[in-house]
Amino acid sequence: MLVRRYSPQQIQAEWSVIEGYIDQAIEQSKCDEYDSQDLKKSLESGLLDLFVGIEQDKIQGVIVISFVQYPKQKVAFICAYGGKFVTNKEAYKQLCLLFKAFGATKVQGYVRESLARLTHRLGFVDKQILIEHKL
Repeated sequence: MLVRRYSPQQIQAEWSVIEGYIDQAIEQSKCDEYDSQDLKKSLESGLLDLFVGIEQDKIQGVIVISFVQYPKQKVAFICAYGGKFVTNKEAYKQLCLLFKAFGATKVQGYVRESLARLTHRLGFVDKQILIEHKL
């Protein structure tokens, strides 16, 4: 599998495929902070970055990243991901190299328990639990 960062033009050209993966991710995560159209606007404006996993000339999965600069670390924060490529060790190694090229020193994200267990084999550790109270 080949992992690539997509430009805003590539995102526009292949949005129908990308949107399916993002919608799946948002639905499974029960995210109500944003929807796929919100992410599309942020991707097209360059506020967020999209990385895709490609196999046999077809997108197999996507990951939306927000690069966050903290005083001591630059984090590639996972906003959404869909498809199976993120749990593929070889694809994840490629992602890490791309994230490092953007200056990231670590990867973080909120995930469901089932995905957390899958990511442990890639080197992720459970760090925090997100709590929420709607006002």
